Amino acid sequence: MYKNKKIMAFIPARGGSKSIIGKNLSLFNGKPLLYYTFKTALETPSIDDIYISTDNTEIADYTTRFSNKIQIINRPKELSLDTSKTIEAVMHALKELKSKNKIYDYMIILQPTSPLRQVFHIEEIIKQGIDNNQDDIVSIHKIQHNPVLTRYRDHGMLIHPILNTTSTVRRQDMKTPYYVNGLLYFYKIADLTLETSLNDARYGYEVEEKYCPDINRLLDIDLCSIFPFFKDNK
Repeated sequence: MYKNKKIMAFIPARGGSKSIIGKNLSLFNGKPLLYYTFKTALETPSIDDIYISTDNTEIADYTTRFSNKIQIINRPKELSLDTSKTIEAVMHALKELKSKNKIYDYMIILQPTSPLRQVFHIEEIIKQGIDNNQDDIVSIHKIQHNPVLTRYRDHGMLIHPILNTTSTVRRQDMKTPYYVNGLLYFYKIADLTLETSLNDARYGYEVEEKYCPDINRLLDIDLCSIFPFFKDNK
């Protein structure tokens, strides 16, 4: 709780994954990937309760063994497909909690694919939101290459701009670009609907890029495991 506002953490962790089989339980520096999100959430003072939404019995069993403070929400198979959206799992969880008279003011979404997230990140985004009346925030970090220079190539090998804008601008005059990195999502629960696009929050919480590797390929696990920062903060 922070300033009398009840805050829940929501961890989406379905069993299926095209990129890495059993990704959320795959070993990362000797521990299941979920371990790092569980540990950080449990150590965050402002979080009142932690919920994991999963369709997978192995993930549920690991959660039970890890801590009885992490509560399991059984996700229906139809919300656990490759095409399913996180917001669908969010709204299902909120409906389940409401039926049990468990009501919260804010939700922070913690994806297991971001193992370098720290407690201070969660605390800071919560305080930024509540202190400044910002009800929808995503974590962002600066990127080197401005998207105004990004192109895609069609089947005829012609290239086209990604953005519908001119690139005839001096580099010094370009706006600083930021990337929505998936590390943190902070939302006022009363504002959430099935139509909410979580990545399109109005406010940003800036994080250093070194905290933002996103585990979606086997190569990401190898690269992140040898990352100097991680080796010092595991």
